[in-house]
Amino acid sequence: MDCKQIEKNIIFYIDKEMSSEKNIDFISHLNHCEKCNVLVENITKTIDSTDIKSNIPDDYYFYTRLKQKMDSKSIPTPFFSKRILQPIALFSLLIIGGYMGIFIGNQYKSISMTTEDNRTTQIKSYAEENYLIEMSNENFESLLTSNQ
Repeated sequence: MDCKQIEKNIIFYIDKEMSSEKNIDFISHLNHCEKCNVLVENITKTIDSTDIKSNIPDDYYFYTRLKQKMDSKSIPTPFFSKRILQPIALFSLLIIGGYMGIFIGNQYKSISMTTEDNRTTQIKSYAEENYLIEMSNENFESLLTSNQ
């Protein structure tokens, strides 16, 4: 075997799922190749350190206790809060949201339905309050002649 074949078959060697012929070739290569030998040792140590199942003792009564807790009626279910209060709260939020949408929509509708005359007067009054309208107070020709 060469080093590439060793790398491909390491897991089979560790799990002892390799045929006897391959196992002999594998071990003979490990005896001659230090690099592959170190690699196999490192992988074996890694697998051994992550083998958690062997460190934890089996709890034979775990499933029995779990089933007993699941079948037990001692844990009260919050019927009132889950089955009654949540739907009522959700429904009331939807109703409040609908009324708020209608209220806001009606205000916008009343603003947008003003007549064109009202709109132009509102624009003019807004402009007079917020902008300087100096051009309407002076004659344009006087501005041009004064710069010369």
